[in-house]
Amino acid sequence: MLDHLDTLIAFAVVMTVVSLMITLLVQMVSAILGLRGSNLKWGLEELLRTISPSTATHATALSERVLTHPLISDSTVPQSALLRRVPGLAERWRLATAVHEEEVLGVLARIAEESSALRDAAGAVVARADDLKRWFSSAMDRTAQRFAVRMRVWTVIASIAVAFGLQLNAIRLLNRLSSDSDLRTRLVASAEVVATQAGQILGPEGSAVPAVYSEAVHELKQGLPEAGLWPEPPEFATRADAEAWIAAHTAGDSDRVIGRDRELVQAKLSRAIDRLSDQATTLRSEVSRSGLRLIPDPYPDLGAFLWSMCPVNRQFWGILVTVGLLSLGAPFWYNALKTVATLRPILATRQEERRS
Repeated sequence: MLDHLDTLIAFAVVMTVVSLMITLLVQMVSAILGLRGSNLKWGLEELLRTISPSTATHATALSERVLTHPLISDSTVPQSALLRRVPGLAERWRLATAVHEEEVLGVLARIAEESSALRDAAGAVVARADDLKRWFSSAMDRTAQRFAVRMRVWTVIASIAVAFGLQLNAIRLLNRLSSDSDLRTRLVASAEVVATQAGQILGPEGSAVPAVYSEAVHELKQGLPEAGLWPEPPEFATRADAEAWIAAHTAGDSDRVIGRDRELVQAKLSRAIDRLSDQATTLRSEVSRSGLRLIPDPYPDLGAFLWSMCPVNRQFWGILVTVGLLSLGAPFWYNALKTVATLRPILATRQEERRS
């Protein structure tokens, strides 16, 4: 019975490591393509169209003006010639990834005072400020749900690429783990290290960079005079949560403090990706020390690789099972690993008592 449990633990270790690599890949794609900012732009456009149908033709332009405002935009990336060669990429990077209703109304009020084509459209929205405040939370919830669905789609795409790229056959892996006691023992021994690393990467809310928001607020508390009287900041799951906490605890010009927080977060995000890469490399090394090679050696030639993608080949269906399992996501496998790992001492003790 203990051997069967060890097989499940070893399998969960491998799935957790590969899932974390997929999480890192998806986070990189999201950052490079500016998916969070573009998703927020979509949500803001839908909100403007809902509360003021007459502004529908200008909703896109108004959303871009709001999210690229210097005091709201996350980006510190310069408009280099290289960025201009990639259509739409620089604009995506300039979009804010979080915004408050007061900020939206503030920027729109300024636009309404300009002599531009957007003046009347912005004024129409400002005139319906109460409607905007009433619908803002619902619109942001819908935006967050849409972003989660898109990230799930990217996770499935990455799972397909990684599973076929590594030629990872879940059925063969289970058979090997059940028959190779040495490999199984080494993977079980690494379960605690893998679970610890996974917990650091995923954080309490399953986010790949949860610590960045809290770290920035802690730095503000230590470095800004007006933040000295803040209580101890909690852990923040999102950037919006951190900014809302700052606004609630700052007397005076909270916009300036929030602007400084965004600068710190932006500076830390690139370091967070580097940290994730280092942790993913550590996890892969941990699995490699067990004797299991995630990357086949020798790697299949082109013919063998294409054959593995053919439905008449059993390897195809084994890899397809892997895709389905990896699509469950890193948080699922992290929790599964913790659950089965905690059962082992209990089962081992009972087995020892029966023997004695």
